[in-house]
Amino acid sequence: TSYRIAMELWPGQPVPVMNNLALSLAQRGLFDDALTMLRQARVMDPSVEEIARNIEIVTNLRNNVIPKAH
Repeated sequence: TSYRIAMELWPGQPVPVMNNLALSLAQRGLFDDALTMLRQARVMDPSVEEIARNIEIVTNLRNNVIPKAH
């Protein structure tokens, strides 16, 4: 995707690009991939509160969209 290319070419901090890529993945219903990307971004820069907030949002979306096994 274009976000993945941007991450490779971006000369600065990749965390904002990772955040945007994760949100794009979540929009397409790829919640596990989105959460993996957000968690990686969180490890790279734990000071970005937006990442923590997005982890919570995507986790809630995933839990409400994917049916739980009974």
